[in-house]
Amino acid sequence: MKKNLFLLLILAVSLVSCSEKTVDLPAPDALFSAINDTVELAEMVDVSEDFLESNLGILDGDYDSAVYYIPAIGSSCEEIIIVRAKDEAAAARNYEKLEARLAYVEKSAGNYLTEHLPMIANAMLRRDGLTASLVISDHVKEIETIYNGYTK
Repeated sequence: MKKNLFLLLILAVSLVSCSEKTVDLPAPDALFSAINDTVELAEMVDVSEDFLESNLGILDGDYDSAVYYIPAIGSSCEEIIIVRAKDEAAAARNYEKLEARLAYVEKSAGNYLTEHLPMIANAMLRRDGLTASLVISDHVKEIETIYNGYTK
């Protein structure tokens, strides 16, 4: 009886571990390139070197690579932020920072850019393994399809 229970336990553990899927998103710059090649975005600039820490609080030691794109001109709330962490703990911290950023953008827009509230309400905030992403765009559905193509 104990032997059968032990075998069932091993079988159950094996099935659970086989069903877990490793997420293998491309590096943030490559993922943004795939988005930019597929979706017609406004001209955007990468401000990750200048604003990743100051705007988001994401520290240099918490990521391997990142992109933080905003529109080159205009007052749009559009942002595409993709951060690949160094480890699971950093990925969780980075996700929390992106969550806080989304709340900040939503609060700010509510005060002076109310026409952008629907876009912000439909933002994509997700974590895929070590990669945390925040996408505030009118093209969220198309961008999410690109992500899902890598994670399925």
